[in-house]
Amino acid sequence: MRPTHSDVLDSLEIASGTLRSGAPSILSMMRDEMHFLPAWLDHHRRIGVAQFVVLDDGSGDGTAELLAAQPDVVMLRSRYGYGDPADGRGPLGFKRAARAGVVMKDAIAQKFLWGRHALYVDADEFLLPPAEAPDLPAILDVLRAERRPTVAASLVEFFPERLPPPGTPAAPPGDFDALLAECPYFEAHPLLRLRPFRQPQQIALAKSSVLWDRYVREKIPEADRPPLSRHSTLKTPIVRRSRLVWRYGSHKANWPPPTDRLLTVAHFVFTSALPAKIDKVLAHGGHNHGGASYKRFAALVQAMRAEDASFLTERSERYVHPDQLKAAGLMLWR
Repeated sequence: MRPTHSDVLDSLEIASGTLRSGAPSILSMMRDEMHFLPAWLDHHRRIGVAQFVVLDDGSGDGTAELLAAQPDVVMLRSRYGYGDPADGRGPLGFKRAARAGVVMKDAIAQKFLWGRHALYVDADEFLLPPAEAPDLPAILDVLRAERRPTVAASLVEFFPERLPPPGTPAAPPGDFDALLAECPYFEAHPLLRLRPFRQPQQIALAKSSVLWDRYVREKIPEADRPPLSRHSTLKTPIVRRSRLVWRYGSHKANWPPPTDRLLTVAHFVFTSALPAKIDKVLAHGGHNHGGASYKRFAALVQAMRAEDASFLTERSERYVHPDQLKAAGLMLWR
């Protein structure tokens, strides 16, 4: 029998650390993320995160030990794994197929951060605040003052000029600056259209989807082509969990975000850790549809290396300042 939302909620327990009320908080779920974790902690501490509420999903690479050693981390555990099937019962009583990890993203906020705005990003995702609100406390002050329970973000993939050669050892970045030096570029064009009282509309493909369609899909005979790759370009990184507001899936909340606020979350996919990540996800099967997106990444890496292809286009920019994101339509803060 698949666990319900209530089953998943009841399974969550604190493995280490002490929860502090009122601290600007981030919540996340991780498994074997030592490549990103030091830079992820470093960056989000720099932008004012004072408490990390992180569920460790059975890591074996030192992630759990590093989390447990941090005084500002509350590490959670559950008897369910991210990829375990769940019935997806939500707050309004609907049922749908889901993974336990998708349910957990809402359940963690419900159990530990009820009634508070909290930031949710994965280990390879980094919030880039606007210049007008340069840290998480400033962003939360605005959302509270305006009584906004959610805010959307453009999920922007950052990338290098070219993939590293095969066999290049993964070099874990110790801080965000080192990560940005490895993958400094982004595509400077809008990804979302904000709409009153509705979810944002995705108006452009993610960088990885564009590359996959170009280097892999278009070279498959038309009759055999799989559907277009549609990695999400929408993130709802900040949600104030309540009886009326909850997370709905991995990227949305049920409450539509405002149309005059848009954050940016940098997503680092094409790092030196990608080949090992592909192997691990495909072996573990914990991501969406048994790692379908990472099967596409594997095919894409092979195809781009065969052509020594560059990631850069005429719209690629090297990231320096958040005002670039505003100019590109990837951020809005009035």
